[in-house]
Amino acid sequence: MSQTSGRPLSNVALYLPADTLDAITNIDGFYNLIVTSDSFNATLERAGYETIVMTVFLNKGAQGRKSKIIISNPDKVNATKIIEPDESGLFVIRMLPIYNSEYTHYSPSSLTNQIITDVESDKIIMDRSELDATPFIFSEPDLAKSLQIHPGVDFASDGYSDMTVRGGGLGQNQVLLDGAPVYSIGHFQGYISNFNTGMAEEVVLYKAAFPARFGGRLSSVVDVQSSAGNAEDANVDLAVSPALANFKIGLPMDDNGSSLGVSFRRSYLDLLIFPGEELFFRDFNSKLHLNLNDKNKLTLQYYSLKDRFKFTGTEENDTSQVVELDFSFDIVVKNQTTSAKWQHIFNKKLTSSFTSYYTNYSNGVTLNETDYTAPIGSNAISDYQVRFSAGEVGLNGDFELRQSKKMLLRFGLQNRLHLNNSGSLIDKRYDIDGNLLVDAQYGDTVLQKGVETSAYIENEYQYSSKLAFNVGLRTTLYTYRDFTQFYPEPRLSGRYLLNKTSSIKFSYARMHQFMHLYNTDGAASDNFVAYLPASGNLKPQASDILTVGYYTKPQKRFRFVTEAYYKRLTNQPIFYAADLFDRADMEANSLVGKGQVIGWENSIKYVTDNAMFWASATLSKATRNYDELNRGESFSFDYDRRIVGKLGWIVNLENFVFSVIGVGATGNPFTLPTSKYRDIDGGVVLAYDEINNYRSIYHARVDAKFEWHFEDEVQSLELSIYNLLGTRNVDSIYSERDSSNTNYKYTAYTRESFAFLPFLTYRIKIQ
Repeated sequence: MSQTSGRPLSNVALYLPADTLDAITNIDGFYNLIVTSDSFNATLERAGYETIVMTVFLNKGAQGRKSKIIISNPDKVNATKIIEPDESGLFVIRMLPIYNSEYTHYSPSSLTNQIITDVESDKIIMDRSELDATPFIFSEPDLAKSLQIHPGVDFASDGYSDMTVRGGGLGQNQVLLDGAPVYSIGHFQGYISNFNTGMAEEVVLYKAAFPARFGGRLSSVVDVQSSAGNAEDANVDLAVSPALANFKIGLPMDDNGSSLGVSFRRSYLDLLIFPGEELFFRDFNSKLHLNLNDKNKLTLQYYSLKDRFKFTGTEENDTSQVVELDFSFDIVVKNQTTSAKWQHIFNKKLTSSFTSYYTNYSNGVTLNETDYTAPIGSNAISDYQVRFSAGEVGLNGDFELRQSKKMLLRFGLQNRLHLNNSGSLIDKRYDIDGNLLVDAQYGDTVLQKGVETSAYIENEYQYSSKLAFNVGLRTTLYTYRDFTQFYPEPRLSGRYLLNKTSSIKFSYARMHQFMHLYNTDGAASDNFVAYLPASGNLKPQASDILTVGYYTKPQKRFRFVTEAYYKRLTNQPIFYAADLFDRADMEANSLVGKGQVIGWENSIKYVTDNAMFWASATLSKATRNYDELNRGESFSFDYDRRIVGKLGWIVNLENFVFSVIGVGATGNPFTLPTSKYRDIDGGVVLAYDEINNYRSIYHARVDAKFEWHFEDEVQSLELSIYNLLGTRNVDSIYSERDSSNTNYKYTAYTRESFAFLPFLTYRIKIQ
């Protein structure tokens, strides 16, 4: 666990040289190993924390001898420490963060080879220090955009939190907050992540090699563990920028390690610039961790998001200045998640966790108009309400069993009840006296319910000192109305050590997705999305992904990874010309096709005592194919970028921190007309001969952040500059007729993202 916060640490690497064994802690901070000797040396490592070198002595019944761990830090003098087991026989080891202050960030050099020996490839782990270090728009650390600095994880549109992973779609990423699914990952139409990084303890992204305990999406799993505050001391963090305020508090609840973490964030431009209007976003996070006893822990979590954009106005007669029309336009987006997790330790070999959760995402528009010029008895007042929603209720039981020295079993049962409203419109109209004239509703009147019941088992097995693998099987019984189907999903990931500094990793995963995302306008920034449960007519999506990679760490501070992957997608729906509020019509007017993605990723990372540099280059090709489109020929996927390069640098100089990230990529494909003709009535019709037949110019952006920490190490100033070079990156392309030309000339225009956007933030920490 962390020495400063008292909270359990996941993904801590443990290496035993004598037994050539390695392992990582689970999300509850536990190891489970069987060793051949009652005394051995071991090393603990986690990015952002001091490495621990220790000698372990275990008492196997010998008289007068106690089990103990002797910790010695080779970089410090007189740093020896002895740890004895607690009443339940468990060792609690505390790791010290490597921060000059709360705001300095870097990862230490590695004494172990966890990146080489871990059987789970395609896994990205980011803790809070790395999340806070990267510069982003509005000077607000952004979880989703932090993940986008890694190869294979790309922005859907410049500046937005929505992301695509290895040629996948926007709705193919599974985002989990403390085990509960979250359906939306962006505020303000996606410009700011809905996750407050101050409450994110750790984020793990799986791009492939999906363990069998995860399922439900095709492209990625984003597993976010929020912070339960500080079990040692109370602390308060406050950050204020021109756009928003961010508040966080952590409180110890007792002397047994229980704690509470709470954070709140809100924008306030509406209060400063648009008084009287409601134009804001806010989110609230809370997590309560209770240590009931040595073998039982209870965690309660609640998350809430709300975005609101409400405008009101009037129209007056030009002559008399009398008000003729009142109107209001109101957009509301909400997201709520709550979960409860009970962790129980049966014995030293078997641990378990039981999680229940509820999540709900909704968005909608309300339009009200009052026409004072309407004749008596006619429609004068109009009230339109459009609503979409998606939610889940879930109950999971997960177990971890150390079967033998070389075998670790994970197994469990997971249940999900999907609750979806794919769109509804309420239309009410009144005369000027308030008498109801029209009362109509279109679309869903009841929730669409789909049920997933999944059982899984994983066997993490070390066959020899060189070969280790994780083989698993996930099976799902899916039911929606009268449609019921059984779906098996085999999983395999492994590594073969070439030598002490390099390995070959490989994986295969079969995935199914039982939800279809329907964007009302197809844009990455669109808030108005509907989630449709899979049905007999609209089958679940499926994917198969193969990866093989070479991982090497020739030096203590340097690592290099190269990996190739192939992904095959089936049952990929496209919705067209459909009635948004008619589920049957949406199914009838959908096309189902297939896709293919092939790619090659290369990345390096170099770490010093006070700096970190990384760079990556990705070559990939993502296509889709539909019999009814493009003459049956494959075409480039909407987010297909053939070449993507990324780099970053973070450096700490006493009380000054500087970070810069850059990205360069080929442009996105767009569909533009290739010719025009006249129909039988003489009207001009644009002809589209090929889908995504045009590619925009290259994309380039550099972001930078400068942090200055005061002498008291409590206050700091932060200057973040988004798009430092001021490049005009294309967001979308459209064609429009030139009204000044009588020859029906059409011209292509571009919409561009932000250029050179600086923000200043003041932060203070009280502890």
